[in-house]
Amino acid sequence: MHYLTVSFTHKNTDICVREKLSFNSEEKSRNFMDKLKACDQMNEVILLSTCNRVEIVASVSHCSASLDYIFDLLSYVSDVSKEELEGRADIYEDNGAIHHLFSVCASLDSLVIGETQIAGQLKNAFQFAFENGYCGQKLGRAMHHAFRCAAEVRGRTDISKSPVSVSSVAVSKAKDLLGNLGGLTALVVGAGEMSQLAAKHLISSGVNIIIINRNLEHAQALATELGELATVAPYAKLTEYINRYRLVFTATGAPHSVITNDMVEEREFSRYWFDIAVPRDIDVKGHENLHVYAVDDLEEIVNKNMSLREEQAKIAYSIIGRSTMEF
Repeated sequence: MHYLTVSFTHKNTDICVREKLSFNSEEKSRNFMDKLKACDQMNEVILLSTCNRVEIVASVSHCSASLDYIFDLLSYVSDVSKEELEGRADIYEDNGAIHHLFSVCASLDSLVIGETQIAGQLKNAFQFAFENGYCGQKLGRAMHHAFRCAAEVRGRTDISKSPVSVSSVAVSKAKDLLGNLGGLTALVVGAGEMSQLAAKHLISSGVNIIIINRNLEHAQALATELGELATVAPYAKLTEYINRYRLVFTATGAPHSVITNDMVEEREFSRYWFDIAVPRDIDVKGHENLHVYAVDDLEEIVNKNMSLREEQAKIAYSIIGRSTMEF
């Protein structure tokens, strides 16, 4: 038995390819994992798909045969050539796979070092795989050790203090561009985790927010939770509202763009739109005074964040190294 991980992240794969690799629905994930498990070499498998990474974590009987099957299947579902996928992927086996898993869970491999979302995303991926019979004891043991290691990293370092997420980095970028955001109004499209985080950071900066979501009840529930600075608008108002306000933050789970060129009207004032979804929510170009920032455009702020946490990361990696050897 071997541990095997195939990893596509912001480090090795640009957002255009990550969009094609994204598993943004339970049905798509289930179909892919059913096909993975059909391979005789694949014993257990977990699929992690977030805005910054796609990871296939597996227990296999033969690494090279399993890799060949994984890349064939990924190429089929993503319409990206097998050769390109093989050239981009980071591949980890046995000790390396465990070390990588622990690093991911402790958020040391994240775009934003120390962000707090990844452990929860990994728990959800593990729970889905376990409850649907895609993984069992082998990967279960590895995952429980990963969660314990991540908890030790959080407890013994300052790496997750003042937690930072891609959503908060987007709000920080807006502050860099506009200065004090207090009193402005921002449109938040979507009501999922990333949208919630963006909304909370905006409100903490004194921004009034309007939430638009296909499910109006979810939007209203989020607005109620956020308080008096948050209101809700129906999804039918999306085109009207994106042309009214300077700030737009989008993070829906849609498999396609929700804001397109035909919806955009020219305006004399500058607009700043932050697309923190993968696949991207915004597909517009060629509009004067409109500036669109996707996940990969936030690297500058992220890099500043990484340098501040570098010393804490060294301590964290020593914990991960020891935990890997203990496992």
